[in-house]
Amino acid sequence: MRFQGWNRRPEWATTVPVQTAAPSEQLETILRDVYRELRPHHFQQGEEGRPTQALSKLILNTIESCYPQWTREKKEHLLQETLQEMTGYGPLEPLFHEEGVSDIQVIGPSLIHFTQNGKRWRFEQRRFRDEEHCRRFVHRLAIQSGRSFDEATHEVDLDLTDGSRLHALKTASGTIITIRRPSRFLTIDELCRMGILTDEIIEFLHAVQKRRLSWVIAGNTGSLKTTLIQHFLSRPFLPPHRIVGIMEEKRELRPDHPYVISMEEVLPGPNGEGYKLRQYVRAAMRMYLDVLVIGELRGPEALDALRAANTGHQVITSVHAGSPQQALSALKMLSLSAGEVPAAVVDDLMAEGIRILIQMERAEGKQGYQIYLKSICEVTRTDQEIVPRPIFEFVQTGIGNHGVPVGKLTFKGISPSLASEFQAWGIQVPLKGGATA
Repeated sequence: MRFQGWNRRPEWATTVPVQTAAPSEQLETILRDVYRELRPHHFQQGEEGRPTQALSKLILNTIESCYPQWTREKKEHLLQETLQEMTGYGPLEPLFHEEGVSDIQVIGPSLIHFTQNGKRWRFEQRRFRDEEHCRRFVHRLAIQSGRSFDEATHEVDLDLTDGSRLHALKTASGTIITIRRPSRFLTIDELCRMGILTDEIIEFLHAVQKRRLSWVIAGNTGSLKTTLIQHFLSRPFLPPHRIVGIMEEKRELRPDHPYVISMEEVLPGPNGEGYKLRQYVRAAMRMYLDVLVIGELRGPEALDALRAANTGHQVITSVHAGSPQQALSALKMLSLSAGEVPAAVVDDLMAEGIRILIQMERAEGKQGYQIYLKSICEVTRTDQEIVPRPIFEFVQTGIGNHGVPVGKLTFKGISPSLASEFQAWGIQVPLKGGATA
């Protein structure tokens, strides 16, 4: 499997590939037996980030049991070999120490690629030995989180100790490992310099926050949906007296705001119990909260979000979609998946609850990825149909040198009803025209 445009790699990734030798028969025996006995306490970290003596003791006891006749020096050598296999990030270690690496993907044992500073590269310096090596690597990391990736487990999501998020799935192509590295949020000034935001858009979204209008941000993966939510939940865009409840599958949002309650989904444990996003949304509606933030809508919790938006809460959330109309369709489909209300009721909840829809896009060009704010729309109802009405829209004027669209963010206008609402609340929205993106 080859990928176009990957013939050039960062200098640090172009060294001679490290040939990962197959483990000796003795090492393979020890690894197999040790993995059967692994528990979370074997990976408790010391001051220097090294495993405590628990893992070393487990390995040494296994060596003593398997090879009691060996000399002390030979046992110590096998202990060090085993520890090297069972600590750190294995073949991926260099990628965890490089600046600008935002994601890593492993496709079976021999193909590793990564994104650095918006560009995708193939990593050939190291690789996994075989499929068993891949699965043991994931299983070891899973054990540290109190989970597993053994023969009975097909898929796993993990939070790594450095803040990365890992997803692993067994497929016909081998184990697929996707790692999302932690990164800082871009600042408002940086977003403006990149042409993603303009002064007019910032002023408008500030007005939306003042008026407590519910809004949804849509886009593909990596299109800065979470970044924009983070900023517009922070000062000065959100008044400091409002109480914010944030519900996420995995915690990402940490806004600069004095009153924030963060809730994270609890995955089912061995007893089958957990706490789902939808349960948090329902519980949040019983709290004294001004703003309900659902990190990303993926299921029937969308219906509860719409209910909250119709009962006095400001709701802010995101959804995966390629256009404003697709975002509305996705919101309706997810709400109907609850199986509790008919489509006409969902339409009413959407029309009355969600007022603003922001559309983002991450486009691939010759020199990496570029991110656009494609539109900001008002959600309106026309002849019993829910439609997005553009307030700002990216108007493409051509294709740039790097193969990505160029154009202008253009102000299309605000509906009389929305303008009157802002005016009634004494909110000034100085909008004049477009800005180059």
